[in-house]
Amino acid sequence: MNSPLVARTGQTKRGHPVSINLAPDPDLQRHIARLFITIVEQPDDAILEDFIVSETGFIRILLTGEWATLEDGAWRDYEGSVLFGAQSRPFRCRVKGAFAMCGFAILPGAWRSLTGIDHRDLADRVKRLVGPIGDRLDQAGDDPWSHDATFAALNSAVRDWVKVTGGEIDSVAERFDQRIHLDPTRSVADLAREIAVTPRTLDRRIQTSFGLSPKMVLRRARFLDMAATVRGIAVPDEEMLASLRFYDQSHQVREFRHFTGMTPGAFARASTPLFNLALESRQRRKYELADRTGERIPWLA
Repeated sequence: MNSPLVARTGQTKRGHPVSINLAPDPDLQRHIARLFITIVEQPDDAILEDFIVSETGFIRILLTGEWATLEDGAWRDYEGSVLFGAQSRPFRCRVKGAFAMCGFAILPGAWRSLTGIDHRDLADRVKRLVGPIGDRLDQAGDDPWSHDATFAALNSAVRDWVKVTGGEIDSVAERFDQRIHLDPTRSVADLAREIAVTPRTLDRRIQTSFGLSPKMVLRRARFLDMAATVRGIAVPDEEMLASLRFYDQSHQVREFRHFTGMTPGAFARASTPLFNLALESRQRRKYELADRTGERIPWLA
């Protein structure tokens, strides 16, 4: 059922809903990426069905709306604090009625220490967070309409999570994550040399922290950069656009079919509001990373 969406947290010039998102407190910037709040209105009987493709694991605190994800061919309902693994393919979600949610992305370098999970065991999957951490996050997202208070509560909850788990950072995963945001066109061998590990060690560490092989992580990052360009969220200059282009049209079609289930043309015409939310937040993180390093990357006009 199609219906107009009214985003109370903002929209792009093309009318796509966006979240209010910002970087975490400085002491948490090696553990989590951007925090977000999203509030969207639609009729009570309206159903928004879409997909997400995220390169990080993340937590969504589902506050209002009737949420479900498609798992093993069946829809499964969720509410409260939900931990998503990263995706290697489109992960179907739907929500009925107006919805509000908040949360944050977990950086790959901190994934294992915070969650205690080998990311391969949760890639393309989702689980409800229970216990003290889940309860604390549920409370942190109790009033998403009070934005400053919600962001402060989320930062505080994550800070306590880091204290409980130790918050150790995998420096290999951290450096790989930063490099693919700056340039996803590089080879795995080149990145292994720069990070000063063997390709075998890189493969093992990346699979544990990202849930996928280094090659797949690079493929997905390159696709997400192109998807942001198609959506008008990223506007690279000609040099950058040329570096992002695929080998040929058939290669581009294969990648878009893999990550969206659509051809590039069909994706350009499709409405993907849930996917767009993650794209926009990702691009803001890329901007901040480029600002810190002084490097040029495709970004927002």
